[in-house]
Amino acid sequence: MVSNVELQGTKMKMRSRILQYFPVELLMKLRQVSDAHGVSNNEKTPKIVELLNEYHVPFDRLGNGTNRYGILIDGYAVKIALDSAGRMDNRREFKYAHNLYPYVVKVYECSEDGLIAFFEYVTIFSMADYMACQDQMRDILREKFDPNNENLDLLCIDYNVNDPEFATICETIMDSMLAGEWHKGMFRELEGVIE
Repeated sequence: MVSNVELQGTKMKMRSRILQYFPVELLMKLRQVSDAHGVSNNEKTPKIVELLNEYHVPFDRLGNGTNRYGILIDGYAVKIALDSAGRMDNRREFKYAHNLYPYVVKVYECSEDGLIAFFEYVTIFSMADYMACQDQMRDILREKFDPNNENLDLLCIDYNVNDPEFATICETIMDSMLAGEWHKGMFRELEGVIE
């Protein structure tokens, strides 16, 4: 969507990708999902996907973060806030990205409330490169972590970070930590843990 804007006496046209792809009615519904209390962020994602499909938003899934859901639209990474922390993160990244570039990705646009932000999409390396380097990455981690430290446990899990099974394992581990029950080695027998 293109809008005519006047800034310090200069007239210009500005394009909003947010308004181009997200009708106001959809933004309101997404905000309701983001504001929902008593619902985990993992449970909010299917509702967001349902709304995006209902409004025919052309997207590919990138995956969940802690408090934002990432999608790809027209070559841009779009982060949809799942809660108030996600909205704050979008606003914060929009505010600071210009000064931190090139050390962070560009943030092109952010809704005023932080619900949605458009980011530069960067592929650090391909999936083929990732698969080819898995053993090297594990070796580097093994070198950096002290195997005698009882507060650290390096698990190799045979799931992609976007797989629901990965989220379940992480949730199980985090629950045990929060309950004060965690100890090194206690999750070696979980399905999907290969090492």
